[in-house]
Amino acid sequence: MILTNINNDSIFFVSTPINYSLIELIDSTKTRSIHKYYNFINKSWMLSKQVNYDFTKKELFKKESYFKYYDTLNTEISVTRIGNKKILETHYNKYSNGLITKDTLFYSVFNSLGKIEIQVRQGLNQNNKTPVYWKRYFKYNEKGLVIKKIDSNNVNGQLKYSGFEEFSYDNKKRLTYRRILNEYENYLNFKVWYSYDENNNCTKQYYENKDNGYPFVLKKFTYNDNNQIISYTHEKKLKENEKYKTIDSLSFKYDKKFGILIEIKENKKLNYKVDLDTHGNIISRSNQKDYITNLSFNYSIPYEKIKTIFESPNNKNRYKSIEINNNGIVYKVIEKPYSHCLEAITTKRLKKEKWEITKIRQYTYKKIN
Repeated sequence: MILTNINNDSIFFVSTPINYSLIELIDSTKTRSIHKYYNFINKSWMLSKQVNYDFTKKELFKKESYFKYYDTLNTEISVTRIGNKKILETHYNKYSNGLITKDTLFYSVFNSLGKIEIQVRQGLNQNNKTPVYWKRYFKYNEKGLVIKKIDSNNVNGQLKYSGFEEFSYDNKKRLTYRRILNEYENYLNFKVWYSYDENNNCTKQYYENKDNGYPFVLKKFTYNDNNQIISYTHEKKLKENEKYKTIDSLSFKYDKKFGILIEIKENKKLNYKVDLDTHGNIISRSNQKDYITNLSFNYSIPYEKIKTIFESPNNKNRYKSIEINNNGIVYKVIEKPYSHCLEAITTKRLKKEKWEITKIRQYTYKKIN
């Protein structure tokens, strides 16, 4: 194998054995050691991993870097360990026509307990190419729960304090209070108090806003015996001595057999509905966008015993689910495999108060011997 080294930086492999797929180069001295790993990608040798050791440090210093190459995006992910601390870096280079259009570095510093101490984003704004520099510090209590985040942002080329977020907890480690002050760009200034039931479900979120939002906001949640949320109300008022007015309400219904969310009503109007077969597969789905999708199934062939001849359908049901986070309701998607093969999908749309079929997708199968 012949190597050409230019400026101790770029290494070119002039010739290598045909059967090589990975090459490791080691450059070591008494004070440091560098290990570079090259993979043969797209008819050329590309650096895929680099490990640096520094023996001059009092504590173990090891930095591992991983490189990924795409058509218009290069990514470098590095993990540096200094004693019990760990630094995670992610560097993106996005380019077009040979010019870099986005150059962004993210890195996080973790303490010996694996908790983030510092987060940094540095690079160029992709829209207007202005410099971006953002830094966040974390503080924790004796139980390892974050109690404060302090932010700094780029202001006229200098990193300056821009806001903070504070947290308080009860003896069960449940969040009971949150305060946010952000004086950078989108101004935020509000406080939130949280209440829970005996099953640790959040039942109330009470807001006091001093920014552009309503001064007083109350979000309430109720649950069934399975700790599934069944109602949500969003209320607000302008003055503290006024009565709350409901501005939004949601109700939720679940299938008794599978516990799957099958209906959502928004302000008493149907917003989302699914019907299930006896196996828990979705056979119809509708929502407020005025269309309905019908799914039909071949129950004679279990899914694991078939294969497609033509187009392959997605082999998973997608169900909506609900979670309560620090800001209220969040919709998520749960995926579960079909029990039987999907035979057809029929899409209907409501046009002039009549349902019209707009698409039919069919699938053909044969049994696996």
